[in-house]
Amino acid sequence: MPVPERIGGSTGKSVARDSPILFSARPEAMSFLYRYLLSFTPVVLVILCMGIRGILDSLFLAATHMVPALSPVPATHASNVSSAAMTQYLGLLNTGTPGFGELAAITILLVAPVGVFLLAAGIGGSFRQTEAWTGPTLTLILSSCAAYVLAGSYSFSMTYLLLFLQWIAFLVQPFSILASVLVLGRTEKFRRSIEYTITPDSIVIRGGIFKHVEQTIPHHQISRVILEQDLIGSRFNYGTVIPRSTTSRHAAISFWGIEISGQKDPAGPGTGSEGSIGTSRDPLDCFFGIPDPKTAQRILEKMMYRPAPGIIKD
Repeated sequence: MPVPERIGGSTGKSVARDSPILFSARPEAMSFLYRYLLSFTPVVLVILCMGIRGILDSLFLAATHMVPALSPVPATHASNVSSAAMTQYLGLLNTGTPGFGELAAITILLVAPVGVFLLAAGIGGSFRQTEAWTGPTLTLILSSCAAYVLAGSYSFSMTYLLLFLQWIAFLVQPFSILASVLVLGRTEKFRRSIEYTITPDSIVIRGGIFKHVEQTIPHHQISRVILEQDLIGSRFNYGTVIPRSTTSRHAAISFWGIEISGQKDPAGPGTGSEGSIGTSRDPLDCFFGIPDPKTAQRILEKMMYRPAPGIIKD
């Protein structure tokens, strides 16, 4: 049966001069909903820090009553600086119980917000969730730079460190909103940069913002095609098509982007001997969240059984 010159798609571009496009698509916006929500991680962390600050203030206050030595009396200068900063510019996140010593106040501020934002950035980075770590990191960088300027001349003193951390505690609030908006815009720009194309010879995946990625997989290197579609995807007719590659015999799975060698692939039972291409749900490794995924699956399944170039089947 002859292969139609074009099925589906919307871009109308050609990968090569003599290569007609059988299918072309980009990820649907609905498929990026999870990434859009992760873009607001800094705002969620600010709200979380408010709760943690309240808990830490109560714990330190209780510890002060039980063991007074845990809360040394602050120096007059440090107390004045802390009190003035507390009432003038520190905002909701830094409304703590007064009367703490410098060391106790610094400890609380290092936990929330600094420690919370660093922990969130580390977890997001370990799982390779770009939207989860870029927002907290950007918020801390912007807040720290502005706090360094606003805290005045740098000095190796507890008073300066306390004032510096208090400024950060205030500044993460507006900068968390700014960082969330920037990450959200970057996520949408990344989605729009992705393009999936099927030609009679291969599939082409391209996209990226700061680093452009383009990979081409010949049809004869595809072992099978997996279609993933949740309830929302079924309702709005979008889903993820995963072409499994046979170029490697060592399996690797992708758990939120972390590759673990020597494990079975979660894409299907008993498929641990197949390659790592096609085991990742990253938008630059598969046809992620495309419209009309069943059409793409049907075309790929038809093309993968064609003989490789230069091979004649009996």
